[in-house]
Amino acid sequence: MLADLEIPRIGLSVMVVEGTDEEVLLLRHGAGHLPGSGLPGQTGNVVIAAHRDTFFRSLRNVQVGDTIDLTSPQGTYHYRVDWTRVVASAETKALDPTPQAALTLVTCYPFSYIGPAPDRFVVRASMYEDEPIPQPSPSYGLVGDHHNKSNRREIQTRKSALRRLLHLFIRR
Repeated sequence: MLADLEIPRIGLSVMVVEGTDEEVLLLRHGAGHLPGSGLPGQTGNVVIAAHRDTFFRSLRNVQVGDTIDLTSPQGTYHYRVDWTRVVASAETKALDPTPQAALTLVTCYPFSYIGPAPDRFVVRASMYEDEPIPQPSPSYGLVGDHHNKSNRREIQTRKSALRRLLHLFIRR
């Protein structure tokens, strides 16, 4: 696992794994980090993709100004949404490297389309805190402020199950 991605306002919480090939995305390990794109907390464009009908379904509700927390073993990095756009599926400019620390989320569009969607929904965010929040241990725990203990337990259980599944596939 590369990181945990959370957008608290829309309730999005997903593990980010390396790779964006169909094996990663269709087996629903988590959202996929585009190999060769930036890494969390570093200068450059961190590109993360997921299917609109799985992990990124709630992106339909993201708004400019929303905060995104990306937690890696090195710390938690905070990003703020600068813009959202719908682009043709062949348009890849948003995936290009950036001179500043940026985060780009990509999913298919329209969200309610049946079959292969013709367009892509792109979210661009800029990192707004230079220093990571140090993590208390190397284990992967919950990040973010959740509404109650029940939600925290449910999310932790789901993440634990996904991690176990991911480790099974990695060992093969």
